[in-house]
Amino acid sequence: MEPPSKRLKSDDTADSSRGVSEQGARDVIKDDDRAKEGDTDSITNAAEIGKVNLKSTVEQKLNGNKQNSDGNKQNVESDKQNLDTNKHTLDNNAIGETMTEVCAEDEPGGIDEDDSLAAMPAIEIDVGITEYISTHEGFHGILKHRYSDFIVNEIDQDGSVVHLTDVSKPYFEEEHVKEPAIDTDNVISAEDTERIQTLVDNNDTTSIVSLRVPNDKETRTKIHHTIKRMWPDLSSSTIDENGVKVIKVTSKKHAGRSNFKEWPRNRGKYLWFVMYKENKDTMQAINTLGKVMRIKPGTFGYAGTKDKRAKTSQWISIFKGDANRFYGINARLQLMKLGNFRYCQEPLKLGDLNGNHFSIVLRNVTGTDKQIDEAMTSVKEVGFINYFGMQRFGTSSIPTHRIGRSLLLSNWKEAVELLLMPRSMQNVSHEGSVLTDLQKCWTETRDARKSLEVIGKRHFSGPEKFLLQGLTKESDNAYLDAFYNIPKNMRLIYIHSYQSYVWNSMVSRRIREYGFRPVVGDLVLKNRVAVNSEDEPCTTPAVIGPDEVNQYSIYDIVMPLPGYEVIFPQNNIESWYKEFLAEDSLEVQHFNHKVKTFALRGNYRNIIIRPKNVSWATCSYVDDKEQLILGDLERIMGQTLKDTTEDGRFKALKIELTLPSATYATMAIREILKSDTSAGHQTTLSKNKQAQSTN
Repeated sequence: MEPPSKRLKSDDTADSSRGVSEQGARDVIKDDDRAKEGDTDSITNAAEIGKVNLKSTVEQKLNGNKQNSDGNKQNVESDKQNLDTNKHTLDNNAIGETMTEVCAEDEPGGIDEDDSLAAMPAIEIDVGITEYISTHEGFHGILKHRYSDFIVNEIDQDGSVVHLTDVSKPYFEEEHVKEPAIDTDNVISAEDTERIQTLVDNNDTTSIVSLRVPNDKETRTKIHHTIKRMWPDLSSSTIDENGVKVIKVTSKKHAGRSNFKEWPRNRGKYLWFVMYKENKDTMQAINTLGKVMRIKPGTFGYAGTKDKRAKTSQWISIFKGDANRFYGINARLQLMKLGNFRYCQEPLKLGDLNGNHFSIVLRNVTGTDKQIDEAMTSVKEVGFINYFGMQRFGTSSIPTHRIGRSLLLSNWKEAVELLLMPRSMQNVSHEGSVLTDLQKCWTETRDARKSLEVIGKRHFSGPEKFLLQGLTKESDNAYLDAFYNIPKNMRLIYIHSYQSYVWNSMVSRRIREYGFRPVVGDLVLKNRVAVNSEDEPCTTPAVIGPDEVNQYSIYDIVMPLPGYEVIFPQNNIESWYKEFLAEDSLEVQHFNHKVKTFALRGNYRNIIIRPKNVSWATCSYVDDKEQLILGDLERIMGQTLKDTTEDGRFKALKIELTLPSATYATMAIREILKSDTSAGHQTTLSKNKQAQSTN
């Protein structure tokens, strides 16, 4: 039986021209809008194309689209052939800021000794991304030629776009709890009070003040109470010295206890701040904060993860965080900045956002103004297929969905070996070189301690480090326990990636088989809320019956992320899922894993997404390094863009759009360009662009 990656390549030759035309899709949208306004005639036709003789009209449009899209399909097929060639020739040693990390994809199955040589960067068809919704002609453009060409701003639950706007030192008026005055003369003498106060004034954390006290326990209790009230940074304890009761008073630091500071009454218990980062993923940035602040990374709250190769801004929360301490570490942070400090009563949790706003630059664009307008109008009015983007499937050293498959099969050793396997196309950044050395040492020695020693003083916080640290511990199930040493949010990436791989592949097949129209047995959510998370409880979808098909449009259809609680479409699609899983030696029951951290209930995700707040503009530029959009930090620093010139050698397309959470802007760009968005392909385009610039 062919492995999934090969199967996808052969499936890709299937006819993908069954979708509606752009005008037809717009008709669907208009009918759908009228249905919402109460037009009963349009309710019947909301999911169909045209106004009369619907079935024949649909067939005519589909046949017309098939002829009109032949040229596009040939271009796509040619592009895929070129990508297959690139897959064997790519050199991932990108230059400077254009360096893009890629995911190495292997065949499912056992580990071969030559796998490290055979591993190649994954392209879109390897992870199930094969179809398009629109019929416009694609054009050339480079995505993320520089990471500063991709800016992401979180949208909070109030609908506000999150920006870093204030990096000044925070100041908060504090309303301290007023304590009743305590008459210490009755329990602590003036002389002892002065000695204790001197201990505090001198910030003396080593000395001890001894108080001789009576044998009366009630009096001693009052003394302890008074010390706690008057000097909260001190600790007191009663001891017996030769039959005499003595209270020892010392700094809490000396006593090995945390230096507690009373929390102001009017202050929220959670510090919130905007974290701005460049060229770091969210977990890498949070791990950095944890290391600098000596706080466990798991104590930070955040609503969602943001792209690595980008400039991003998002809210972060921490319980009883000191705003001034976090402000103070800004000078020590690289490619990060913290600001907009405030206190709130509640923490941030995953999912506490309304989406993300993207500002994107595509460089070296070849499309005419007409082609660009057609493509952008299509994405604005029709939308794009809601695929999980290439970022979902890891970096050059981690074929994440393959590791996820091994975890679901409880092949712990195989999962460990996959994660620590060297890659022939390893990233040559500082972090990548550390990882290369680490993996090489593990391959040669199988010694976790020696492999960790390779890191030395170099900064590296990847999952491989946590995995090796877990392998140094003796246990009956060392490989599984080693995975438990990886932080949970990192650990879950692998099985969620496998879910995404299955979802992408099933959606592509559904589009090839049924096109962009509802069919009997499809699933819809009655409240029409887009669901994008992998494993959160959600409303059970309804199954479309024969009499209900005309009541819905493609924008209502959801497909399940596989899990043990989901229902599948009540048509051929259910068998497709089972067949696909079987080729990976899996069944739906495997998602109800005996190791609960790897058990997935599943969820549902909309097939098609229409972005909001879409706008675009073109400009000319001369220098590849010329900055064409500003991030939050540049705006704070007062930087401005150079005046664009009409005589520039190159053309750029600037795009603004807002998307729901867990939706990939790169998939919208893919629909615009009709081009592969994989890191390897984009790196090749960037290199070709640089070579062109030097000629």
